[in-house]
Amino acid sequence: MKLDRAFGIAACVVVVGGLVLAFLVIGSPGHARLIALDQQRVRDLDTIASGLRDRFGGTTDGLPKLLPGDLTARDPVTGRRYEFQKIDAKHYTLCARFALAAESADMAESSPWLKWPHGAGRTCYELNVSASMVGPRVIK
Repeated sequence: MKLDRAFGIAACVVVVGGLVLAFLVIGSPGHARLIALDQQRVRDLDTIASGLRDRFGGTTDGLPKLLPGDLTARDPVTGRRYEFQKIDAKHYTLCARFALAAESADMAESSPWLKWPHGAGRTCYELNVSASMVGPRVIK
């Protein structure tokens, strides 16, 4: 009976220790959710930039004043559209609000992260619709 009790206590300690270690290594579920939301924002910005490049990069028409309806995307939390502003016929800015600063471990998750560095909060990028593989330039 005493041995069973000791084994039960040891098993509980191992399980609790494993949970604590897991949270220290991979972070809390809330932190993981913030990373996933920021990854969605990056994918959205990358999709918008790719769509603009595919549609307007090889034309002489230039960029429209507003994003075409099929290229608008919304922030997964606030539901607001990402900010788009035309600078000239070939240059524009895209802005988003991120929950966390991009860290190298987070960036390894998907390749678009490598092109969209950001801190926590509002970050804006200047892009050239004609540039095929050049990443955006952070401006704010």
